[in-house]
Amino acid sequence: MDAPQIEPTIPESPESELTALAADAINSNGRVAVGFNVASVFLAFRSARPERPRKARKDLRRSCLTRSRCSSVAVLTLIVSFICGCSSSGPGPNATPIISTISPGDITAGSDSFTLFISGTGFSKSSVGFLDGTSRPTTLNNSTSQLEMTIAAADVANANSSVQITVVNPDPGGRSNALTFVVNPVPNGAPAITSFTPPSATAGTMGPFTVSIAGTNFASTAVANWNGSPRETTFVSSSQIMVNFTTEDLAAQGFGSVSVANPAPGGGVSPSKDFPVN
Repeated sequence: MDAPQIEPTIPESPESELTALAADAINSNGRVAVGFNVASVFLAFRSARPERPRKARKDLRRSCLTRSRCSSVAVLTLIVSFICGCSSSGPGPNATPIISTISPGDITAGSDSFTLFISGTGFSKSSVGFLDGTSRPTTLNNSTSQLEMTIAAADVANANSSVQITVVNPDPGGRSNALTFVVNPVPNGAPAITSFTPPSATAGTMGPFTVSIAGTNFASTAVANWNGSPRETTFVSSSQIMVNFTTEDLAAQGFGSVSVANPAPGGGVSPSKDFPVN
């Protein structure tokens, strides 16, 4: 006797189960059933999604991590390239400075504080001007590309024909070439004699015979003259000098022509005034 034939049961796929659930949710009138089981449909939908093998999930995570790391490296590389490109474009801030001109190039001793304008190349906001090796307040004028260095009145109080102006940039820039700035002496005024003390001398008086000469604008290097010849002179003030006349100057009665000479700049020789020898 033949064994009965048993038909194989084919399990419904998750998709078929989802379809059945959806169909059961609709009644014969085409309306959605009130008792529609949402949770059942969600579970059926989730089970309908093909599950990735465990190894495939690990490979996917590893692939995403690798791509993320590569992207980070690429972004970092772009940032570094941008920074390097900016720093290499144009001259660096610490180039070696070069001075071409200074203005003014000279000034009179005793002047008030002023601004010295320095022209050249390689200047930056960190450049510092130096006067005879001493730093002075310095700013960069962005409009003119000049350095503006403040010079104090004390820096130019005395005459000096060899003041050195330099500019220093931070390392690796270094120090510039030097240009000479001149502090000119104050021009001497024209001297004048007003009186002598004593007012006269006796003929035959032995020298040196000291006479005080009063007047105006006597320079510290002023020299008194007897008949145009210089005599030993001592500076007391701008209004008084002392002069020694010789025995020969006072040997005979008469007058000696006395004048005072101031050296350049300015200066000159005063009008003569007679000194009596009785």
